[in-house]
Amino acid sequence: MAILTISRQVGSLGDEIAEITAERLGYTLIDKEMIHDRIIALPDDFSLEMNSLETESQPGFFQRIFHHQAIYVNLISTIVYDAISKDNVVLKGRGGQFLLTDRENVLNARIIAPLDFRVSIFKTRQNMDSRIAEEMIMQLDRERNRFIRYLFEKDATEPDWYDIIINTKKFNIDSAVDILIRRSEFISKNFPLSTELKDTYRALALTSLVEAILQKRMPDSSFLKVESTPEGVVTLSGYIATHPEKEAACAHAETVTGVKSVVNNIHVAHFPVTTWP
Repeated sequence: MAILTISRQVGSLGDEIAEITAERLGYTLIDKEMIHDRIIALPDDFSLEMNSLETESQPGFFQRIFHHQAIYVNLISTIVYDAISKDNVVLKGRGGQFLLTDRENVLNARIIAPLDFRVSIFKTRQNMDSRIAEEMIMQLDRERNRFIRYLFEKDATEPDWYDIIINTKKFNIDSAVDILIRRSEFISKNFPLSTELKDTYRALALTSLVEAILQKRMPDSSFLKVESTPEGVVTLSGYIATHPEKEAACAHAETVTGVKSVVNNIHVAHFPVTTWP
């Protein structure tokens, strides 16, 4: 089967297109709410991170000191990679096009429309005048683009990230959905998700989760690297300042759901090393 990521401009009907496409294909829709629910179920308190994910806002200066963008990306990556390891997924937003770039079994789509078209839809649905609707759309566009740039250090408006871009002023919802479904069926037939690739995504999900937990619990630790196997074997490497911290990192990793065993190859270094990337 195929994996779809759908990026969309505010007011471009991208939400509706993603939801209808998922329903007609019988795929799981991964959106902000589902990611929120799954992150809430994690053992650690990620309320600060979740607040920023919900509002799509860049954290403040003091938050950035303790909650680097890597933790946000790892939280999203954990949910996304776990979902796509089960195949048949439509991912709405969340920067999926950056996590799943240049993969033959993935269709990265972007839904756009001219500003005047989006304003006409937005003002009708929100019952407001055109001027306010335009201001709100432009503000939401800026906030969403800043947030994605903060998370991934990339520009979501760049066309090179996408396999297909659909202008909903030219193609209505049904036409856009038909285009995405036809391409998804082509991908499913010609580039099915192999067992090996599913295992790879499952290992990536576990790696991201372990990294998020370590970054949350040990934000001042030295640079660490995490690698995982589909069977749940996690290898820790890199550098850390003290032996107790080395043991603590291992103990933290062992508490993560899905981890069966931990290989601790962390080196203790009594000199400054790079912090979490």
